[in-house]
Amino acid sequence: MDIMNKKHYNFSSFVFASLILGIQGCGGGAGSQDDIQVSQTEYSFSPLYVNLLSAANSSHDDPMVDVYYQQGSNESYQIVENLRYLQSVNTYSFGWTGLPQANATFTTRDALNNQALLTTSNLTLNGNQTDYFLLLTGAIEQANSIRVQRLLKQQGEDPTVRFYHANPFYDGPLDIYNVTTQQRIVSNLARYQASAAIRFDQNVAQTPVIMVPAGVSPDYTNTSGYLFQHTYDTPTTQHLYVLTSNQPSNWQNVSLRD
Repeated sequence: MDIMNKKHYNFSSFVFASLILGIQGCGGGAGSQDDIQVSQTEYSFSPLYVNLLSAANSSHDDPMVDVYYQQGSNESYQIVENLRYLQSVNTYSFGWTGLPQANATFTTRDALNNQALLTTSNLTLNGNQTDYFLLLTGAIEQANSIRVQRLLKQQGEDPTVRFYHANPFYDGPLDIYNVTTQQRIVSNLARYQASAAIRFDQNVAQTPVIMVPAGVSPDYTNTSGYLFQHTYDTPTTQHLYVLTSNQPSNWQNVSLRD
């Protein structure tokens, strides 16, 4: 299994490539010929990467990280550079050729502190899995560690939306409400947890939602003080939204789309 290094930005959320090489050779005996078929498959990825490492994990007030990818015993190479806290970007393309599954190592380093090591994580990547995915780096308090996580889009009924709670400053569970119907669509969403698939009304062009601490009954006449407000266009396919923030009252919304 060989590593594949493609150093260019690809701003789609996911790249999947398949390469078949056919090699024919002649047999050594007179009057006989053997056809030898050699196939090799290339797996290439460029997922969305979100940096959730704050200044508390760095020696700088405005930290930046670099991320490196390594597969097997091959040399590591950079797939993300100079990414600030709560920013997101598609990685440089990375992958391998050979078997459909590979064990990968992702190393996160402090871009402003002489490449000081912040975290190392081992993930298994499967080339047969064609869903879009996220890579997240962040402090996971429950495990007392800092690591890279892979978040896959789960199978669900299209069109659907899923929410992922990644607010490092608000560790409580959340409820999410559809403002139009005044119905709760997500209950007790814990930090670092993805919601179930949510299906919106396809006859409604846009759906406003609000997020409140779990158990709080929202006042629909004045939602300005709630944790999160956003209006979603009706999705045409499966979406995943990562909810992050540097202030509990100023949530950000990172969308992973087809």
